[in-house]
Amino acid sequence: MLRATDDIRDDPRFLQGIEFFNAGEFLEAGDCLEDLFFEAVGWEVGYVRLFLQISVGMLHAERHQWRAAGERLREGLIALDRLSEGRELDLPVLRGDIVAAIEATRLETVPAMLIVSAKT
Repeated sequence: MLRATDDIRDDPRFLQGIEFFNAGEFLEAGDCLEDLFFEAVGWEVGYVRLFLQISVGMLHAERHQWRAAGERLREGLIALDRLSEGRELDLPVLRGDIVAAIEATRLETVPAMLIVSAKT
């Protein structure tokens, strides 16, 4: 499928994936983002990887698969730390939330809901 836009962050599938993520629909979010991951080029790879990894991590946490959840969330954190900017997204807040989610999985508890939000 050809992308509808030159910037992956404007692609309707990316936006749908973030909507699914914010609604706690992590499987659906991962499906949307996985398709885009294989189309991503250059800087887009890390950007999509961030959201794909945390989606899959949260899905594992919901299923009480603690080790897999922690691994995916840590991979998401690595991807986030490699980004230079998040455009309109509040990545510092998301980073703190991911760190808290990693700690929750270490304690074998389901993390609080992560929300991808805009900068204020």
